[in-house]
Amino acid sequence: MKKEIPKLSWKKGDYETRGLEAPDIFKNDNTHTEEELMSDLEVIDWIIDTEKTFLVIRQQSEDKFNELYEAYISDIQYLTRKGRIPKEEADELIKKDRFEF
Repeated sequence: MKKEIPKLSWKKGDYETRGLEAPDIFKNDNTHTEEELMSDLEVIDWIIDTEKTFLVIRQQSEDKFNELYEAYISDIQYLTRKGRIPKEEADELIKKDRFEF
């Protein structure tokens, strides 16, 4: 398993360095991480949106799902370290069988 750098730990410049468009949440902010700019509601929305995406992607490509799932685990663990998600909840969120149907 490749260790993913949590995308939620990226700053605007991290996206630009990789030639990617930074999410709108950054606007003109170059000093905070994506996680730092997210409200608690936005964290919940991010989890829900990510999980909905998984349900679609898993039907299309198991390889792509696995790649994104590893990044998701990294982000969830990051949110836990930052105190945004309780460990018990994070443990439930990263169970792979939640995305099987």
